[in-house]
Amino acid sequence: MNKFLYFTVAFIALILFSCSQESDPVNEVLTGKQANVSLNLLSKGAKDTKATTGTVSHSDDEKINNYIAFFFTDAGALVSKHYVADPAAVGANSLPTITVASKVYVIANTGALEGGLFADVVSERQLKTVVGSLSNQSAAPFTTSTQTGKNVWMEGMSAVEFNGNQGTASVELAFLAAKIEVVVIDKRKNNDDPSRIQITNTDIVLINAGSQAKFFALEADKMKQDFYFNGDLSYRHHDNQVEAAFLSEKYAEKGVYFYAFGNSSEEQPTILAIKAQRVENNGRPKTVYYPVAFSSLDAGAGNSRYADFIPGNYYKVTITLTEDVAGEDVSGGGGSTDNPEKPVVNGTLSVSIVTAKWDVKVVTKDFN
Repeated sequence: MNKFLYFTVAFIALILFSCSQESDPVNEVLTGKQANVSLNLLSKGAKDTKATTGTVSHSDDEKINNYIAFFFTDAGALVSKHYVADPAAVGANSLPTITVASKVYVIANTGALEGGLFADVVSERQLKTVVGSLSNQSAAPFTTSTQTGKNVWMEGMSAVEFNGNQGTASVELAFLAAKIEVVVIDKRKNNDDPSRIQITNTDIVLINAGSQAKFFALEADKMKQDFYFNGDLSYRHHDNQVEAAFLSEKYAEKGVYFYAFGNSSEEQPTILAIKAQRVENNGRPKTVYYPVAFSSLDAGAGNSRYADFIPGNYYKVTITLTEDVAGEDVSGGGGSTDNPEKPVVNGTLSVSIVTAKWDVKVVTKDFN
């Protein structure tokens, strides 16, 4: 009986092993000569990204602080993998491999290979299943982000060309996150009398921020999220939202920016919002918002490029507040809403693209 059990277990293991080998050529026999490959890492675009509207520039987020390189065969078998802690060091980007390598994948700014997201990758197929989080924490409280003004994840892939035992590859890197920065122009009138209506801006938050980065996935898959981070604890209307402190900043007219991963959901679009306290007749404060949602409803006709929150885009959002808050003809402090997921469409939206390392999009919205 025991012999039969052992044979059954061994047979199942053999089947699993065989299936694994059919989809993942990890045991491919690698033949070739020892060689060095010189990597040339290129950021997307070539121009400076300084804002043209007086906003803050965060050029450090384009820096390659470290990177991991994977060399694969045509069939996707791993040839060699390398972690480069300091790409600026002399000779750091000349990597040893063998001439059977036909392509190289590069991931920047995710940290060391050992103990990291890519430690166990042994094939091209497996590499394309790696998913990273927007938060450094794996459980609440979520206090810090993996994407900062000095470190943003990038990815890129290139063919490798050999001349003897010297190889070259030029890898164009792209960001896995999008960046969003806000400028507020406050032209509200009659906003200083809490005995009537007064609205005081308190915070700027990002709601429904995409939580997952899917490395080397199809573009459509990068835009799908099933879990979201919220910069506003007081607004949590979905079971798949959790609070993230790094997506909330004290209100300022300029200089506030966030990073998040792609999101194309119409039900839970990524939303940038001014959070405010509204007081009427000296009563208790009520939380209201001035939201800009990355959805087709808020973008409106003709602005489809603004309808999704797309990795690699740098959204420079200008929000203009012009309502007559406590004016004779206004009973509710026009323009604000107590539901940030309900688009406020009484203003205008415009989108334009400026060539830059980040794909810059300028967004303006008026609340009146």
